Amino acid sequence: MATPGEADESIPSGLDEAEEEQEPPEIDWDWTCNVALPHFAFITQYMLSLRHIQLKTNEAIKREFRDAVSTPSGTSLTFVGSVTSGLELPKVVNREFHDISLHTILIVPDDITVYKSIQNLAETTGVHLTAHGTGKQSGFVKLKINKGEKVGCEIEEKDTMYLSVEALNNKYKIQLPEASDKSMMKRLEKASVAIRCPSWPNIAKEWSDRKRPSEWPTKELVDSIVQDGCHLIPGHHPNSKDTNTEWEWDFSVAEQKLAKTLTDYQRQCFLLFKMLYYIGFDYPYFITEDHLKWIFYMVCDRIPQSEWTEQEIAPIMLCLVDEVLHALINGELPHYFIAKRNTIDHIPEDFIFDLMERVSKTRQNALQYLYRFNKIYKFSFWPKTQNLEDIFAPLMKDMEDQHDKIRDSMLNGLNPSGEALAICHIKEDNFAEACNIQADLLKMLQAHFGEANVPYTLVSLLESLAMRLGDLDYTIKFFEYILDTYPEGRTYSAKGNLACFYSNKYHTLPADDPDKGKLLQKTKDLFQEAISDPNASGATFTDYSNFLCGTGDHETAIPYLKRVLEKEKDKMVSSNMYGPEEIATVDGNVQREIQTAGQISVPAVVYSIYLLIMAYKKLNREDEARDLIKDFEEVVDSMETVTVIQSCSLLGYAYKSLEMHLDAFRAFHKAANLAANHKKECLEIATGNRDTCKAILASQGIVVETTGPGNSADSQDENIAAGKAPIEKEDIPEGDGSVEAKEDSPEGDGSDETKEDSPEGDGSVEAKKDIPECDVSVKAVEDALATLESLQLTEKKPFGSLFVDENSRTFRRMANSYFDVQETNKVKQHERLIEIEAFFAKTQEEASINIKTSLDYATFKCKINQHADAIPCLLQILDERNSYVPINYGATEMSLVDDNMQREIESIVGNILILPMAIYTLYLLVGTYIQTDQKEEAVLKMSIFETLVAAMKPQNQCESLCLMGYSYQALDMHQEAYHCFKVVYSRNVSYKLAEENRDLCQAVLLSQGITLESKDATEYFDAHFSLPEGAEVEDEQPQEGVTVSIDSERFPLVSLRLGPDQPKTEDDSHTKKETEMAEPDLD
Repeated sequence: MATPGEADESIPSGLDEAEEEQEPPEIDWDWTCNVALPHFAFITQYMLSLRHIQLKTNEAIKREFRDAVSTPSGTSLTFVGSVTSGLELPKVVNREFHDISLHTILIVPDDITVYKSIQNLAETTGVHLTAHGTGKQSGFVKLKINKGEKVGCEIEEKDTMYLSVEALNNKYKIQLPEASDKSMMKRLEKASVAIRCPSWPNIAKEWSDRKRPSEWPTKELVDSIVQDGCHLIPGHHPNSKDTNTEWEWDFSVAEQKLAKTLTDYQRQCFLLFKMLYYIGFDYPYFITEDHLKWIFYMVCDRIPQSEWTEQEIAPIMLCLVDEVLHALINGELPHYFIAKRNTIDHIPEDFIFDLMERVSKTRQNALQYLYRFNKIYKFSFWPKTQNLEDIFAPLMKDMEDQHDKIRDSMLNGLNPSGEALAICHIKEDNFAEACNIQADLLKMLQAHFGEANVPYTLVSLLESLAMRLGDLDYTIKFFEYILDTYPEGRTYSAKGNLACFYSNKYHTLPADDPDKGKLLQKTKDLFQEAISDPNASGATFTDYSNFLCGTGDHETAIPYLKRVLEKEKDKMVSSNMYGPEEIATVDGNVQREIQTAGQISVPAVVYSIYLLIMAYKKLNREDEARDLIKDFEEVVDSMETVTVIQSCSLLGYAYKSLEMHLDAFRAFHKAANLAANHKKECLEIATGNRDTCKAILASQGIVVETTGPGNSADSQDENIAAGKAPIEKEDIPEGDGSVEAKEDSPEGDGSDETKEDSPEGDGSVEAKKDIPECDVSVKAVEDALATLESLQLTEKKPFGSLFVDENSRTFRRMANSYFDVQETNKVKQHERLIEIEAFFAKTQEEASINIKTSLDYATFKCKINQHADAIPCLLQILDERNSYVPINYGATEMSLVDDNMQREIESIVGNILILPMAIYTLYLLVGTYIQTDQKEEAVLKMSIFETLVAAMKPQNQCESLCLMGYSYQALDMHQEAYHCFKVVYSRNVSYKLAEENRDLCQAVLLSQGITLESKDATEYFDAHFSLPEGAEVEDEQPQEGVTVSIDSERFPLVSLRLGPDQPKTEDDSHTKKETEMAEPDLD
């Protein structure tokens, strides 16, 4: 087919020329997270393109709520927050996820107003309140009800009447219809009553007078915000006890005005910052979106909007993370509007250090955390079938080289990654997004090299992309989309290329397919439309001729082929390229070239002469074919070294069809010689064709001796004696490669068929592929790795929130109340137990049960020794496939969990133990089976336990290994327990509890007369649980003299790793289902 563009300019050659005129800048690096900033910018632009950032108006949001919300009488609703500010993350598709400020609604009473002092009340109506500072923390006030005012929501404190938070909230609560869905409930849960304050508070005066280097916001905008005043909403300082009378200043309406003046790049930067927050440091819940916004706005104060560009977004985003870290280190993060208010003064010191560690880790691994966000929370516009980390692999490889040339990165990293991303979208039928991505890529190339120096258009990029899809059906659909969407894309080249794909589709359809005739006519019509264009290139005419020859219409093809020869013999201006997608449209010779080299690309005049010779041969007009050989030789001799290789091969095929085997040998020999030095993918077929000709010549008594890469040096005397033209030395260029000289090939050596190839071809040439034999034990390791890989592809259910939901919190409070009752008070305990059972049954009946609540219920049942009741619940949890969803237990749940869990919680900094749900479920299940005398079931579940822990990343295994150790102890399997605790302690020597447990197991083993040296599975157990992240799994064999006792039913993965000497068990269907789960990072 015709390659895009008249002169067949490829992307690399085009950018090479651009570099000669204008040297692109060198690459800047951020060494803290070790990323090249252009690469990071490229990734962030594709992760969250500007076109996916939405800014909704108040009216648009009101329309969403019109049928669902009943506005309280005497109030007005004001919608603020992330959505109306354009600071909301886009919708995710693969799990439940709610942005932390989806919809904040202010319910503003019409008749209540706050004034600075009583002097401001003249000529006003309604209820008037005055704000009085608490005297404790800046930014919080009490609202005094003046004498004679009636609100109906007052509370008295020391002879003074104040406005009650609780009473006012109840009075103006939003009412939802009973049929409201959970999504609507979630979106409205942050609705808050708000009291209007028309005057700007004195405490925020510094903000209006602030000097801003960026000159944003403008003085006019600041004056407008101050003129509008602000609100007071229910809110108290975390350390305050005045929860019912304390209010905080709210500037969300002012923030909304500020946000509407942000540029798209500023919004994009903030959303990327939020993505890092959700993965890196959203827990513990001390840092909120408000903190992120205050830091962001303060940076906006400093950096002019003109500097927030596509290339600067990534560095500024990293700067925002730095600002969070500096605030934690200094212990001070000021409120954006109230500089005197320190918004993190309530965070305990231990949690400050924990947050510092999390933020620091986020800063050092920013790119990896964005990739992790992609794996956990997929946006609806991201590819569904592939992770971005895999798509951007060429970019990451280029970054590893740490070179300083942006041109090399464009060609080797950015361009291939952009194409890979676009191809993913095409194969998910999202053609529009694929085109947008290519438009972004073109814009980026023009930004780096200058628009005048980028020698292609968006349509040419899209056509080039379509021809590299590797899937005929998608190639046709995408080409049709290009022609329908871009009027400028309906060029002769595009039409001709699409007709080529139609032709290939025609050849692949069965003979009796009813659509075959329609497709043939459609192909002819489109080709005719293409060649009727006055500007149609020789390549388009050659494509049409190739189609005609493929359908047996050689006579019609000949005039078109002569036209190309006449116009482009002296100046080659177009090229034809055929790849796997077009293999059915070409003859057998060209098919073999494509199968061996991946594609064939030659000037249009070369391919037209080749087709013309084959057409004459087919029509028994051999004399005319021989007359063309001289022209063919002249064209090939005039070509450059690298581009001549496959043209030489076509010349060789033409000679061979005319039984001019010595000339064919010479052409193939030249191709082989050049391929050895310049294009090794063409070497195999060139040498094969040459050796075929050599065998034919030998059968005719002509011996040609070959040495060197092209195997030069031949027997001139024999050639002359046979009346053949000698092979001139200049026809066989010297090379520096090395190809073994071959003995004379006897007849019938099987090197190749000597029969001439049919020009039509049948598309039946098979590419053979040698499959090397594998060592059995290596195969076993591959099987084990395949098992783990299959776990990553299993369909996963939504994660839900990271920690417990409201039902789970309620259940835990009820369980704690049960254990708070003295054991002697059996009546009270029984009453609490009935309440717990009733609550659990109700949540199940209402289908509002959360899987974490179910696990808490099973934990409770185990704690009160009702193990049999816990088993069905635990098995159901395993069946849910929520294998690595986190579950947490802390100091407030100590009475709910068993002794082992209590010790683990006490030993961890912060006293919060986070575990994968399936790990904790299996721990409970093994314990219940032991308590109910089902030890065999317990041992069986240990195999699942082991497989799940093995599939986790090493940094996430420690707590899970400890629980596995406790389970082994309960089964009196102290040697296995010893190894679990040993691995944990070896990774973290500060984990003293693991050391104590290890020593306890060792003492028990010694008391039984068992020494670890006499029965040593340590080597394999440690290797199983200690592989570093990303390490290669090597074949492992038992050492001589070491007895390895591994029960394959208990350790299925270990037995696979030991190779064929260990027995393999068939997968139990239930076990397989329970282990088909995937793990996210929990750190």
